[in-house]
Amino acid sequence: MNRKYVIAAVAVLIAVTASFACYKYFRSPDLPDPGKQKTEDIAKMMASEKFSKLPQELKNRYLENLASQDKAREIFYSSRSMTDDERKNLRDNMRPMFEIAMNKKAKEYFALPREKRDAFLDNELDKMAERRANRPPNASVGQQGGGVPGGAPVQGNTGGRWQGPSAKAVKKRIETTDPADRAKAAQYRKDLRARAQQRQR
Repeated sequence: MNRKYVIAAVAVLIAVTASFACYKYFRSPDLPDPGKQKTEDIAKMMASEKFSKLPQELKNRYLENLASQDKAREIFYSSRSMTDDERKNLRDNMRPMFEIAMNKKAKEYFALPREKRDAFLDNELDKMAERRANRPPNASVGQQGGGVPGGAPVQGNTGGRWQGPSAKAVKKRIETTDPADRAKAAQYRKDLRARAQQRQR
C-alpha cells in the first residue's frame, strides 16, 4: 500500500514539475514600459537576438507603447557603438513601430472634417521640424519620402540615410497588414508631402 502511495506521489510531483517547466519555458516574458526606460536601454534591448525572437504580437504591444513616446531618433542615435548585426536587428525590430505610428496618424487624420485636415498636417510638419532642429549636432540622419519617415536611419557606410524596407519585409508587410490601413497610410503620407511642398512656396 505504501509503495502505491509513493509511486502516486512521485507521479504527481513529476507532472507538477513538468507543468511548471513548460509554463516557464513557453510563457511570454513581460516587457518593460518604454516610457520608464532610458533610450540607450531600449536600443540595447531591441538590438538583441532575444527581442528578435519574441512573438510578434508581444513585440507589437511594446512598439505601440513606444510609438507614443517619440524616442525613435534618440534610440537610433544611441546605436553608434553597436555592431552591424545589432544595428540590423534594431532596424528590423523598429520598423513595425513606424507602421504602427503611421497607421495611427492616418486614422486620426481621416477622422477629421476636411476643413481641419490641413491644420493637422501643419502640426505634424511643425513637430518634424522641431525634432530635426533638436537632434544632436553630430548626428547625420537623412530622410526619405519628402521628409516623411518611412524607415529606419542607418549608421555606417550609407551616410546616415534612411534605409527602406527589403523586398522580404515589404512582402511580409503586405501579407500581415490590412489593405485599407495601408491605403490610408499611403494617402496620408502623400497628403503630408503635398502640404510640405505648399508650405515651401
